[in-house]
Amino acid sequence: MIWRVGKVENIDMGSGFIPSPGFTIQQDGRPPSLTIIFEDLKTAEQCASSMREIIDKATAIRGGD
Repeated sequence: MIWRVGKVENIDMGSGFIPSPGFTIQQDGRPPSLTIIFEDLKTAEQCASSMREIIDKATAIRGGD
């Protein structure tokens, strides 16, 4: 399965949280496995870019179920 890093967007975590920039990570064809939230847009974009590089260079990723 291929892992994907979603685009950076404001994510609402629900009651008591202010929508903040973040992104999700998921396997193709499955719901998001991980949601990561940041305090500011610049940090979220930098981290999403770095996570894409990590996933692109990984030999294998184990996770999900």
